[in-house]
Amino acid sequence: MSDTKPSLDALRVEIDEIDNQLHDLIMARSKIIERVRMAKEGERTKIRPAREAEILYRLSERHQGVFPKQSLFRMWREMIVGTLALEAPFAVAVQDVVGEDGYADLARDHFGSFSNLRRHESAAAVIDMVNNDEVTVGVLPFPQPHSDNAWWRYLATDGDQRPMIMGRLPFFGRSNAQGANLDALVISTVKPEPSSRDISVYSLDIVGEISLQRLRAEIEDQGFVAGVVLQWTAPGNSPYSHFLVELNDFVSEDDVRLMALNARLEGAIERHFWLGTYSAPIEGDELAGDQ
Repeated sequence: MSDTKPSLDALRVEIDEIDNQLHDLIMARSKIIERVRMAKEGERTKIRPAREAEILYRLSERHQGVFPKQSLFRMWREMIVGTLALEAPFAVAVQDVVGEDGYADLARDHFGSFSNLRRHESAAAVIDMVNNDEVTVGVLPFPQPHSDNAWWRYLATDGDQRPMIMGRLPFFGRSNAQGANLDALVISTVKPEPSSRDISVYSLDIVGEISLQRLRAEIEDQGFVAGVVLQWTAPGNSPYSHFLVELNDFVSEDDVRLMALNARLEGAIERHFWLGTYSAPIEGDELAGDQ
């Protein structure tokens, strides 16, 4: 075995060759994206959140070596959004929350360093921009107990083209941006599609008194894993208590388990609204990878 150290110049030549190969593949990928754009011509919405998540899931499973997964995912997110912008104008609206800097950073981490980013003080303005196709997606604070910013109630409507939840941020680990402990949800008018790791979000309008503990127990009796369960009461004399519920799996509005849940609650669920479904973020040991 030779003890000769490799030449730095020779190693740099190898790196340059690999960079050229990567660049060639990116250009080849872009040519295929042009064909995809032609195939999708006439579609109202171009993004496919579930497919984008599956790309990162697949990369996470096959990744080896010491290169950080977060850096790998960031590279792919920049490429995904860059190619989306080739298909149609791409813009992001973000709610700026007083005293909680960082939601814009979350949006840029996921939707690209050079994406058109528009900031607004109110959640209603963000939702309106998405609804009117002025932006592609909106980024809003993850709902919190006892918060007056119950923006999710604006999504509790009927209609095929209404804004719905389609993502959660951060998707692949915390960054060093401002407000690094913030979480957000992403909305768009795209119809949710299933991925391999889904979490569905529902608004339940319930008549009468029911505790959060009982509602969670009844949900889990139907075979769900109940995530966030929040209660919000509208001002005035509304007969309803409004609950925000996360359910594991892709749960459409006609899911029989929702009907069974209503039966267990003796018909107390007056209305339920599917607010959307997002693919679960990559985190924990899976994010650490092969270190």
